[in-house]
Amino acid sequence: VLGKYFADFEIPEELENLWRYMFHMYQLDAFTQSCPADQDIINHYKQQQGTRMKKHEELETPTFTTSIPANIRP
Repeated sequence: VLGKYFADFEIPEELENLWRYMFHMYQLDAFTQSCPADQDIINHYKQQQGTRMKKHEELETPTFTTSIPANIRP
């Protein structure tokens, strides 16, 4: 989430084992129930850096990144 937000970085699709690991992680109730929203992750990092979120970011509907590339087979 942070790599995409701050550096436009995405995990390369060639790292198939990492994507499979993430797929299985996303299936776990323990992960989905404890994972903060993307906006909360970004807000926490910004607070650590001494910056603040913009008002429109605070009012956004929470999103949760839990997808993998379509061509990766679990």
